[in-house]
Amino acid sequence: IATDTGCFKFSNTTPSSHIKAARLIAYGAQTAQINYAMFDLKTPGRMRLEQEALSKIRYYADGHIAVISTSLALLNDICDIDSDDVGALAALPRQIQGVDIGISIKEKKDGVFKASLRSSERVNVSVIAQGFGGGGHMRAAGCSFEGVTEEEAERRVVEACIEALEKEGVL
Repeated sequence: IATDTGCFKFSNTTPSSHIKAARLIAYGAQTAQINYAMFDLKTPGRMRLEQEALSKIRYYADGHIAVISTSLALLNDICDIDSDDVGALAALPRQIQGVDIGISIKEKKDGVFKASLRSSERVNVSVIAQGFGGGGHMRAAGCSFEGVTEEEAERRVVEACIEALEKEGVL
């Protein structure tokens, strides 16, 4: 329940979510330990990955868009990471004040890049991802780019995000 509702902060949180969580607590669920393990605990590799990705963050559209990326070289250089560590990077750019769309671009193999998009309430990133053959939800979506450079994948997805922000009157 906590992960699906983003610790009860996503728009899909309902009174029923809280009631079900309360019942689990009443039955003895160890919420402090569960939340620590799910949301706070990070491996040294994940901390290094976040540090590297955030050190190269790029901003567009007056700070409304933030992009981080991870190359195969970086992923191969950090020994103690797993797919959950890499997947968690997608949420980082949206944590920055003023960012409406956070983008994480991950190199999957040579010439193939996966873009993960996260958004504020002001834009539907599922529509953006669908424009590139991807999909997802209004606030979390993704798509892939093949046969391009990382720079080209980033340019394409950022341009689509700028168009979406303009359409919604954000820019």
